[in-house]
Amino acid sequence: MRILMFHTNNASFNTLNIFYEKLAGEFQKKGHETSFIDLMDDGAISELYRRLDTRKYDIVFSINSIGEGGIRLPNGKNIYDNFHIPFLEMLLDHPMDHIGYILNSGNDFHLTYCDRDHRAFIEDYCPRVKSCHFVEEVGGLEPEDTSFTMDDFISRPFNGVFIGNHMDLAEGDTYLMSLPFNLRMIAADMIDYMLEYRDVHAAAAMRKILDDHGLKELSGEDFAKTCGLLSRVTYYVRSYVREEIVRYIMESGISFDIFGGGWEQIKDQQPNNVKIHKGVPYPQTADIYGKARIALNVSPWFRNGSHDRIPTVLMNGAVMLTDHTILLDEKYLSMPESERFMAFYDISRPQDIPGMISGLTSDPDRLYKMSESGRKYANKNLTWEKTAERILDIISHLLHMHGKQIIQ
Repeated sequence: MRILMFHTNNASFNTLNIFYEKLAGEFQKKGHETSFIDLMDDGAISELYRRLDTRKYDIVFSINSIGEGGIRLPNGKNIYDNFHIPFLEMLLDHPMDHIGYILNSGNDFHLTYCDRDHRAFIEDYCPRVKSCHFVEEVGGLEPEDTSFTMDDFISRPFNGVFIGNHMDLAEGDTYLMSLPFNLRMIAADMIDYMLEYRDVHAAAAMRKILDDHGLKELSGEDFAKTCGLLSRVTYYVRSYVREEIVRYIMESGISFDIFGGGWEQIKDQQPNNVKIHKGVPYPQTADIYGKARIALNVSPWFRNGSHDRIPTVLMNGAVMLTDHTILLDEKYLSMPESERFMAFYDISRPQDIPGMISGLTSDPDRLYKMSESGRKYANKNLTWEKTAERILDIISHLLHMHGKQIIQ
């Protein structure tokens, strides 16, 4: 099988480049040919046309709209439609974050989604998507040293860490004020609703608020486009909650380290117990988690899914403290208590998090057992090999629909 993939030297996509490389490596191990186009190179679109014309790829594979299916030829035809090549995009975000690309995609455009609630959004509001498929979790970044003792774990330099960028709420307020008045009022009400009902996913909150504003008839692509216009609302809500949690940790006095951009305002107010560091490249996150006893996760408002942070945390031996999602509860909270390796907090009660961190670290034997159990589970179930197998199954299904024989 020949698979075309993408690179970009834009620093913002560094993480996705690594994901591409991990998957390409696994595809190649299984006998499939993978090629890359660097979209930041001069003449990238001409090179893409030449490759599609001469290499006869079986499928184009994308992550988060890189090389998306909306690229048009001078005659207006979608470039992938021109060569009758299916386009599979793996989404790690909510579809509303990429709605412009999705609604302008080609005729043979397929998506994977990472939250089970996203399927209904795609099927109801994204008519150009020919098929959609669930990819539960992507692989993690493994540590260089795969063995450590309890003493090594207890002596890790970081008591608890959070890795993630922060949108200054003042910047978010500026964004809201820049919206047309009608959208501004919808956005403000949506923020209030999502903060009050924190277990509701973004599209459901949008539907509720639009209905309250007398827009019950808004449906299909119009609803999807409105979601796209207001997708930054979810970033505002997530940043609000992240800041809320950090402030409770600051007040608690427990030792905690934060790595990420956008925390400057908080940094000016930080007490001695919380240290704020600048952001780090994605490969370095594995090293940080490997030096932490506990890692905090605040999900990107996926209420029925997971996040790529979780496998890396577990593989590197930190104990994950995360908010609930339906999927995570089914997988991990349903385990017998003695076998659980993840701890959960209620996103509507951020004030409880410092006490949970203190409680976990006060029992080193239990914490180390959770660390070891999590590492063993992740190294067996949350690898890039597992992710590649799922994607190859999807590709095989798509090519079978096209009547193509899979040749390795």
